[in-house]
Amino acid sequence: MIRCYSAFCRNLIACIFILIGKLNFAQLNTYKIYEPRELIEDLNLLEKNLKEIHPDLYRVLDNKKFENEIFRIRTGIDSNRSYLSFLKLLAPLFTKIGCFNTQWGHSVEYLKFREENVLQSPFDIRICGSRFFASEFYATANGPIESCEILKINNEEVEHYLNKNFELLPCDGFNRTLPKRWLESFYPKHQSNFWSQDSMVKLEVKNNRQEIKNLEIHAIANRSINKMKVGDTSGRFMQFSLIDGVAYLKVPSFKNVKNEDVKIFLDECFSRIQINSIQHLILNLKGGGDRDYYAAKILFDFLKPGSVPFLESIDFGNKIEPERLYQKEVYNELKEKKDVLLGKNPPELNSFHGKVYLVSDGWVTHSKGILCSRLRNRPGTVFLGEESGQNVYGLNDLPVLIQLPNTGIRVWIPTTQLLADATALKNYYGVKVDHPLECTNDGELIPYVLRLIKD
Repeated sequence: MIRCYSAFCRNLIACIFILIGKLNFAQLNTYKIYEPRELIEDLNLLEKNLKEIHPDLYRVLDNKKFENEIFRIRTGIDSNRSYLSFLKLLAPLFTKIGCFNTQWGHSVEYLKFREENVLQSPFDIRICGSRFFASEFYATANGPIESCEILKINNEEVEHYLNKNFELLPCDGFNRTLPKRWLESFYPKHQSNFWSQDSMVKLEVKNNRQEIKNLEIHAIANRSINKMKVGDTSGRFMQFSLIDGVAYLKVPSFKNVKNEDVKIFLDECFSRIQINSIQHLILNLKGGGDRDYYAAKILFDFLKPGSVPFLESIDFGNKIEPERLYQKEVYNELKEKKDVLLGKNPPELNSFHGKVYLVSDGWVTHSKGILCSRLRNRPGTVFLGEESGQNVYGLNDLPVLIQLPNTGIRVWIPTTQLLADATALKNYYGVKVDHPLECTNDGELIPYVLRLIKD
């Protein structure tokens, strides 16, 4: 009798969890329902603003294909649709436009709703090629799964899951590395945006002993993930060291650092390189791109002195008042430094003429994307890692924020063209690498490059 009662309790608890999950998903899909006329009004405004504001709308997706995409969305609005259902209809348009800075964002109201009401996967992922690994776990139920390879998510093989998501993820041209890094960084939120998530996440994983296990892990509220994900963001903006006669310069970001500090730091680094007669430099650009173009130009001048400008042209477009720009401070710096960015500066006293081993990944965009593009033809430069996330030709930037009137979905549309390499206008990819390396940390990267140098 006791055993039967215990089994009954377990079954009852399981049913409650399933019911909560189904109610949660139902609530998610009925967050708000919109009539076709409301969604058509939003679509019309989106189309109008894209055509009027975007400086190079048809570079990847030509006029005819763009109109076909608008037609696809319009015909899909044949009945009432939920907020996320409409978003799923819109998202492929942004991917096909192929401009990283043309992006959508949730309405402020939905973000508040999601914080309290939407369940998400309680772990992050790391993507190597088409393989998924659990990288961080936000709960303790069922034990940790960090470093385990994930074979299936909710009964779906991860390679299939990755491929179906490519049409929903931001990209630049036909690049595949940026979408991977985006999914890697925002996996729990992306999953809740576009695919159903019950109260339990079903996983098939393989551990370090090659054992395959099936797990069910409780999904958790978005607010819990946000609280648990606060990490240590301290540390120097750039790191430099000399290792076995090789210089190593790591540039995670130029953000929030004064240009004069960048100049002082780099001058110190390249002075040490010159004093020690160093002929090999590992330049690690992996990580998030930022819009500190002048700081990147300072580094560029140490590596390719006086030969070519950092940018070939800057076209502000004059379609939007500067006050409306999303990041006006970037506009002000580009205006102020335009002549310097487009000019050929005299060589730095400590310019480096040796061999550069440049490490990139899918997050190499904006200022680091331009830097990577401008160094691709530098003599003695070897590219490692993975294809940079930004097109070689340059990018569209300085977005303006538009809010759709009914759904409240926010849209960022760039206003300005930054041209890095006119010869690459038909090249819709990032900088290709000579030595593909995925998912390497400093402990693996540096020995690998040292072996390359010796060979």
